[in-house]
Amino acid sequence: MKSAIRVEGLSKSFGGKQVLFDLLVLDCSFPPADQAPRNHNDLTRALETVQSLSVRRTVLTHIGHELDAWLMENENALPEGVTAGYDGMKLAD
Repeated sequence: MKSAIRVEGLSKSFGGKQVLFDLLVLDCSFPPADQAPRNHNDLTRALETVQSLSVRRTVLTHIGHELDAWLMENENALPEGVTAGYDGMKLAD
């Protein structure tokens, strides 16, 4: 399954130029799944989106309890530059 974000649309929005994003804040509610959830990203779809865009830093939001537990069991699962957001997190000083 493809990412829910249409990369082609983003490219057209910026005159066909490749854009390097500094920060992407992306919903990711569920642990990795073979089938995409209906309304929110799972980790598989979220990481596909991150890979399809030129993003320096990504913060995953709307973390569900199952994903939170999965991330605790798989501490090194997120690639460099991808962080699970948390309540009270500051993105800039």
